[in-house]
Amino acid sequence: MPGQYVEETGRVLSRVPEVRSCSITAGPHNLVVDVWLRALHDVHAFESHLARALPT
Repeated sequence: MPGQYVEETGRVLSRVPEVRSCSITAGPHNLVVDVWLRALHDVHAFESHLARALPT
C-alpha cells in the first residue's frame, strides 16, 4: 500500500468488525490484516467490501 493511503486505510479498517488486527510492515507486502470470518468462502465477500471501501 502506498504511504499516502495509510491514514485513510486505517480509518476504514477500524470500522470493519471482522478486522482483529492490522499491521504496517516493511517490504513489498507492507499491510497485514488479520480477520475473523465465519467460513473460508466469506473471504471473497470481505475482499469485495474492502475493494469498494478502498478503491485506491
